[in-house]
This record gives sequence, structure tokens and C-alpha cells, in this order.
Amino acid sequence: MRKLIIGFTVLSLQGLNAQKTWEHYLVMTNDSLMKNPVYTETILDGVIPIVKDTTFWPETQRLRIVFGDVLEGLLGLRWEAIHLKRTKLVGQSVREVTPYDGPFTKEYDINFFLVPHLPHYVDTVANWWHRAGKEGRNLFHSIIDDPEIIIPDKLRMGNWYLYVECENTPIKSKRALIDSLFFPCLKGTKGLSGHVNFGNKYTCIGLYGPAVMDCNHSCKPEVHPYEWIWWMKPDSSHSTKKEWYVGFHRDWSGRFRDWSTNPRIGRIKIPFLVKADNDISLQIDLLTYDEFVTQEHEKYFDDAEWIPAESFTTDVLRYPIKIKVTGIPANCIKYRICNPSLVNINGVQYMKGLLELGMAVKNLADLRVIYDTEK
Repeated sequence: MRKLIIGFTVLSLQGLNAQKTWEHYLVMTNDSLMKNPVYTETILDGVIPIVKDTTFWPETQRLRIVFGDVLEGLLGLRWEAIHLKRTKLVGQSVREVTPYDGPFTKEYDINFFLVPHLPHYVDTVANWWHRAGKEGRNLFHSIIDDPEIIIPDKLRMGNWYLYVECENTPIKSKRALIDSLFFPCLKGTKGLSGHVNFGNKYTCIGLYGPAVMDCNHSCKPEVHPYEWIWWMKPDSSHSTKKEWYVGFHRDWSGRFRDWSTNPRIGRIKIPFLVKADNDISLQIDLLTYDEFVTQEHEKYFDDAEWIPAESFTTDVLRYPIKIKVTGIPANCIKYRICNPSLVNINGVQYMKGLLELGMAVKNLADLRVIYDTEK
């Protein structure tokens, strides 16, 4: 029976109309979204992340230990950029998350292991691994031993598959709060499957940061350090309430002094879809942060407006949108509604758009955005 179920899942992936855009999936109930990772990955791909220094230099970074420069010169131990522009990657988590506490540095990486299903990301990951193999590196795979994971053909290698490890070391003083309110961050916890914001280790996730070859470990491809991270909370109920989690993190390990500078200045656009009526509401909650310095970099955020410290109402396309705000200090995060339009889906008129949030942080800010597509 298990084999029949797996076969049906693979067929449903292959038969999926991949041309549908994110609004056609956002209107679905959450239990329907969980049936196929392509649905959720398409929504997550609608997110537009950016940082002020979207291009970076130099093309390598090295271990910050005694004789680290010697090790780079003699043994090639370093991170080598695949290209000099930060990259977005969307995929499904295929392994549990556990912190890696490096023995010699401030490294304390929270690692996500992703397999993508959208064709352009599948091609990207396949090309990264092709580069590793072409350079004669030892390819690093994981055995296909979990029937819950659907692997695209281009990422299969016999009884193995290819994934991308994505890493970031969050600031030490905030790890307990991050673990409680955002994602697993402490040793000894149950990882994604036991975390209140996941409950499923196979959660689909979006990440943005430098795409690199980690030549400290066989030159395998990584996103390291990821800086923006986002996902929608998995929900097996028939609800249409969408709960987004969005994090902006500077790597605190000190290994990427040229790539992950202080402050991190960036913006992110999050898709939303709500019924076009007079009862539209969005909720923005600030979960964790260390220090905002947005006012020093206000020019970067163009004509965006400050999120008030209290809930407020704004008019968009002649519709009032009530925005509930919790935990956000005044003049710390800027926002605007981008590209709003009215669309008809299944005979119902909706407003779709992008909620843009802009900020400058010393080390991190983690937020939650909530809306219901049917209320």
C-alpha cells in the first residue's frame, strides 16, 4: 500500500500545471497545500528578498582561526562564491534541523537541507553539483531512505539524491528567544518536527544569501550564510489562514567579514491574497530582534512609510486594510503595499499584492505576518 501511495504522489507532481501563479495556490485550504510541495514552493517563490549589497566581493572567505590564511593557501580551505550576486533558493526540508557547534570558532550553524521541486531551482541545484563534480570533488549526497521525500529526476544519482545545505550562525545572546519564537536554535530540542512554528520536518522554506562552494568540506554547494529566511507554517486543517514567518539574520560567526557586514540592510516583499471587501486585515508581529538602525539608512527605503507602533488602517484600491501591529517599536521598520490589483478566482474577487517590509538590523529581526484569504 505504501508503494501505491508514493507512486500516486510522484504522478501528481509530474502532472501538476507548473504554470499556475502563487495567487492560485494561496486561495487553497492549508491541508490541500500540504499534499504537494510544489504548491507551497510556488507561493514561497513569490517572495522577493533583497539586501542593499546584493552583489558582494571578494569571491572567497576563509576560516577565522590561527593560520587560517595558511590553510587557505596550502589546502584550499575556504568558501568560494559560485557567483557574486546573492541567490534565492526555495525547496523542501529533507532532514531534521540540529545546531552545529564548531569546535574552534564562534560557529553555531542552524542548518537547513533543501531539495527544490520548481524547475528553475532544480536546474540551479543540478548545475551547482555539476560544477562540484567537474572540479573533481567528492559529491556529498544522502541515501534515499524516506518515502515522504519526492526527489526530482535531475537530482537523483542511483540510490542517492542531491540537496543543498544552507547555514547561518545567529547571534548567541538571542538564541533562546529565537528557539522559542522563531525556529529551532538550541541543542537537545526536537527540531522542526517538534517546533511550534513547523510541526513537520518536511516544511517548504525560502532562503536568500551567497551561493558558495564549501571547500572546507569537499567543495559541496551551499547557501552560506543565508540572510533572509521565510516559510508558511504547515497546517493540516481545512483553514485558509496563512501564517508567514520571516527572518533577517546577519551571520554572527565572524567567518564572513566581507559578505555579512554590520548592519544588514534589506527589504522583503511577501505575497498576500484576501477577499476584496470592507473587512480586509493583515497582522504583523515582531518576534525577536537585537537592534534596529533603520533611521541611519532611511534613503535606501525610498518612499516607504514607518509602521506605527500601534495598529492602524490604510486605504488600498479604495478598500480599507486594517493592519494589526504587535511588538514593533516606532520608526524601526518601513512598509508599503506593492502592486495591488483585483483578481477573479473561482468566481470570487480578491485583492492580491505584496507587503514590503524594510529594515536595517545589527544582527537580526524575526517577524510573523498573518492573513486569511477568505475573511
